[in-house]
Amino acid sequence: MGRNGENLASVLRRFPKRRYAELMLLLRQAVPTMESVEADYIETKELGLFFRERGFGRRWFADDVSDGTIQAVALFVTLLSREPGVLLEEPENSLHPWILRSFVNLLREYASVDSVGGVNRKTQVFMVTHSPIALDMLAAENVYVAERTDGSTVIRCATELVDDPAGLARYLSENALGLGDSWFSGLLGGFPE
Repeated sequence: MGRNGENLASVLRRFPKRRYAELMLLLRQAVPTMESVEADYIETKELGLFFRERGFGRRWFADDVSDGTIQAVALFVTLLSREPGVLLEEPENSLHPWILRSFVNLLREYASVDSVGGVNRKTQVFMVTHSPIALDMLAAENVYVAERTDGSTVIRCATELVDDPAGLARYLSENALGLGDSWFSGLLGGFPE
């Protein structure tokens, strides 16, 4: 996949049938009316993305669907491509919170599973986010907060940002806060100067 997803259609066209089936399963969980996503040639003889939704007699070109739908396809394709390392810049952009939750669940699965059926699937994932929803789905030891201090950027693990790292989970549960709310409220820092 290219840096900005510019080759999404060609990557999808080369997907093995099994991975395509996984993609459609994920997309249907996120967008229940989705029937298919296809890479096909358009009038200019370039590859384009086409979407079929239940209840519509025709397929939709990528320009006809929401940015969130295209973003979801790109994110799921990226993880299903099983690259050893992935860098995601604000994947929450344009995504419905329900789809973001599905994506973060998949992200955690792919980052934690070493192999399935003898096939190495573990992927190192770096995600930059400003989404409390995404943060709520992650463990504190997997979250790092970047903060500008005296003209430089300091990056620290969320567990290092409180006086009692072992008590962070207890503090969060006692105060009915998730990790996202804690960050958003300023408890963990990470706000611009």
